[in-house]
Amino acid sequence: MSRKAITALTLAACMLPGAALAAPASADAENDLSDCYDGTCTLTVTEPVTFPVDPRYRLSDVRVSKVHVAGMFHAVMIQSTKSGAATTLGAGTRGSINGLSVHVQRITDTDATVRFEG
Repeated sequence: MSRKAITALTLAACMLPGAALAAPASADAENDLSDCYDGTCTLTVTEPVTFPVDPRYRLSDVRVSKVHVAGMFHAVMIQSTKSGAATTLGAGTRGSINGLSVHVQRITDTDATVRFEG
């Protein structure tokens, strides 16, 4: 398929109603992180990010980073920047930190998608 055809199809797909809603929030854009304050958002992280969460979780700021565990596999670490409370999760797993539910949807060599479920 030619580049022009691929570009045209990509642009057409982006213009479909709801197309922008289907994409997860990118952790690279600061204003997307504000969506996580209430404890419900989806982030795709390529580098560590930190954002504040509602005080009901008693976590202060939350830091999300992709890590290697024992040099063998990728995982995501979610930790409180103030208390040090932390959890490390692999792809497809769920956990919680101070009542904040987390689902690591996927992990690749370049990024990780994490869903905070309140």
